[in-house]
Amino acid sequence: MLNRRRLLQGGAALAFAGLPRLAFAQQQSAVPIVFVHGDSDLAATWETQIWRFESNGYPRDRLFAISFTDPQARDDDTVAQANRSSTADQLRELTAFIEEVKAKTGAPKVAIVASSRGGYATREYVAANPGSVSQIGRASCRERV
Repeated sequence: MLNRRRLLQGGAALAFAGLPRLAFAQQQSAVPIVFVHGDSDLAATWETQIWRFESNGYPRDRLFAISFTDPQARDDDTVAQANRSSTADQLRELTAFIEEVKAKTGAPKVAIVASSRGGYATREYVAANPGSVSQIGRASCRERV
């Protein structure tokens, strides 16, 4: 049965199948991974994936998940709505979050895994900052960014 957990597990596995094995080597600095949740979700959505990466030897201090301030999308992206965010709002938050991750880790690039609505902010970020991204994956069975 295909459920949300299986979908996220499969999407994350596919996203990082192409990462060089050196990223997992202890003597090399692993690429920081940023997990971006979808509409109305929180960073906690990614905890199982983060644990999976840790159990496979990926350093915990290189795994990050964002929780957007207002994770639910507006009914109309162009009209302000209480406790809801626009695509531009999410892009601003994601950009600031990634800059913090890069500053904290000293890494010039990050890998990003995004689910659902988080994919839109991720695409906008990558378009504006192509040199800041090492790898991109979308946790979806339909499409891979």
